[in-house]
Amino acid sequence: LITLGGYAFAREGAPLADTVTCVFLAAKTLMAPGRPALAQSAVAQLLGSSSACHRALDNMGPAAVAIGSILLVATALSFLPQHLKMARRQSSEGVSAHSLMLGVFCVGAIIANMVALKWPQMQLCAGNFWSCQPSLLVLYINVVIVFGWALQFVWLYRYAADRARQVEVMRACAFGVVMAVVLVAVAVAASVGAGPCAKGVVVFAEACGYIASLVQLV
Repeated sequence: LITLGGYAFAREGAPLADTVTCVFLAAKTLMAPGRPALAQSAVAQLLGSSSACHRALDNMGPAAVAIGSILLVATALSFLPQHLKMARRQSSEGVSAHSLMLGVFCVGAIIANMVALKWPQMQLCAGNFWSCQPSLLVLYINVVIVFGWALQFVWLYRYAADRARQVEVMRACAFGVVMAVVLVAVAVAASVGAGPCAKGVVVFAEACGYIASLVQLV
């Protein structure tokens, strides 16, 4: 959480109060009974979701890039204990399929928001691949989060206690993953069709941000 707050502060130049709020909300969500998975989506929303179109690359210093890279690796590693625990115990008891569904859907909406608003930055990658990577670090972090959650559905299905649990997992996985893919696909299609930062694209991105916010309240 401290690393996350520092990265938000370094990346966006955000007021200290906003950084503290980010850390507080992530911790609060983490401690909510039965809802630990949504802590990362709260983080992803606060750092990723936006309503401003990014027409130029972000001006990030070496320290911010280093912290962002560490956070990317740490995010990927944070899923290992849960995967290893289910594999070792050969049980998915206590893991909520619906919580994972909401998490995948929420971060899918955030990724759609970021794809729509960062499309000009991604286009700049064609000219200089490496120079654009720091601007896309937060997008990569969200992609890692959504994949880390989606892969847990495999364990939930494999180690389901009965057929009813398997059906529950399949339905939750289908809804979460399909909705996330649809939102991102629409963001890409809108950016290509209407053009980067077109009014309709920005409106869609804002709608995705609102969807992510509402999911946090469910």
